[in-house]
Amino acid sequence: MHQTATRQSRIPEQQGIGQTLPPVPVGIDTSNAPPLPPGAMPAGTKLQVGKYTVIIHNFIAEGGFAHVYLARIEGKTGYVVLKRVVVPDQERLKTVEKEIEFMRRLGDHKNIVRYYESRIDILPAGGYEAFILMEYCPGGGVIDLMNRRLQQRLTEPEILKIFSDVTEALAYMHYCNPPVLHRDLKVENILILNQDHYKLCDFGSAALSKGQYVPNTIKDIQRLEDDIQRHTTLQYRAPEMIDVYQKRPVNEKADIWAMGVLLYKLCYYTTPFEEEGQLAILNAKYTIPNLPVFSEGLRRLIMSMLQEDQNRRPNIYQVMKTVCQLRGVECPIRDIYSSDPYVSPTPSSPPTVQTYYENSNLFEKVSANHYQSELPHITPMRRGRPTKSVDSYDPFDPAHVNKTSPSATQPVSPIASFQNNFDTVNSSQEKQQQQKEEKVEEEKKEEVKINKKVSSSIEARFTALKNASKGKKPLPPPKPAKFRSNPVAVDDFEHKFPSLEELDKQLPAI
Repeated sequence: MHQTATRQSRIPEQQGIGQTLPPVPVGIDTSNAPPLPPGAMPAGTKLQVGKYTVIIHNFIAEGGFAHVYLARIEGKTGYVVLKRVVVPDQERLKTVEKEIEFMRRLGDHKNIVRYYESRIDILPAGGYEAFILMEYCPGGGVIDLMNRRLQQRLTEPEILKIFSDVTEALAYMHYCNPPVLHRDLKVENILILNQDHYKLCDFGSAALSKGQYVPNTIKDIQRLEDDIQRHTTLQYRAPEMIDVYQKRPVNEKADIWAMGVLLYKLCYYTTPFEEEGQLAILNAKYTIPNLPVFSEGLRRLIMSMLQEDQNRRPNIYQVMKTVCQLRGVECPIRDIYSSDPYVSPTPSSPPTVQTYYENSNLFEKVSANHYQSELPHITPMRRGRPTKSVDSYDPFDPAHVNKTSPSATQPVSPIASFQNNFDTVNSSQEKQQQQKEEKVEEEKKEEVKINKKVSSSIEARFTALKNASKGKKPLPPPKPAKFRSNPVAVDDFEHKFPSLEELDKQLPAI
């Protein structure tokens, strides 16, 4: 017998469920639907999710421990999405429960996929089964839109509208107390409700921000590294997530970095670090293509978010305000960061910019014919975060699953307003920043004395190197050298390369 935990709906009854749609949902061809994977529920299956009787219409997709279905609610018009998750243990169940709780907390926002109801069962053969009922977005995903528009790329107004909706959703999360991090912002997690309305989805990686907290022990560092590996997507990770041994906080500014990658991909159909990998992310080294042509304001916005120093990245309000000024509309959110002094209008290390004509203006317009013929042939790739596999565990094996239970203001000059937004730092704020930097420097010196084995160990160096290499075999560790007689052992290899930056320079020779 199943033990059921029912989540009560937060959606008022008069709001209704789903959208009023034609009999066959837009964008779904049921005549050529793929065969059902093992353990999938067939069309017509009925099950109870909270107070709703749900009828399966057809299978949509699968991934990890989840199956996703298009469904309808008995007695109501329109369609909903049912996500079915089967997990083997309580550790993974906690992740599912956390996702449900974040959806309940955040789902009232117009740019976040709405949560309706959920249910969790204990399976007779062991493990847990969860059903999450949520809003159906008939337009599909933005990644699908991009793949349909390989030749006629997204225009700047379209890109800014998509990005604006996602920014507003993320602001709603960052404005919570404590702030909520999404941690898996990417094009694949943006859905289309209609032509002019976009929604953020997938809160399986969401977490509460810990502010300026940094792990201090090897165990805590390794736990953070494992969490990042399991719950984030490599191409969207910020530098502080690539090398956790640098002991920088992973907070809202990591989401801002991911927003920079997301905006770059909307513009150029690829991520900025696709070719160079993790070492390029660590150093924030990337290239701005010359085509398609976008405004200087849009390019500057990308550069402001993709800064290696997280304190120089804008906060979510500054991103939102800049996007609204580029669109010529009023900013819909208030500023809660008025005392934040840590943002610069331009990156400390500007990216390489490709130029179409030698000695030409960076933002020179080109003819429509030339624009189409010279676009690089790029197919936007789907990105999925890695999942930790469980040996010999098939979540949908019948032995585990009991199938029977089933208003606009006057447009402002984008460049001028961008400078105004990010250059306003008074003398007291500068003094505060200077004091903070001095304090950090003192803490670093003290840390070197007390915790040198953690921050400078061979293990830490080679972990960073392993993470910084893409598609290459990891370097073999150096043979042990004679250790000094002092209490803190430091071998010759570390003595030769006292910093990761110095080691990077010598990599070709090694």
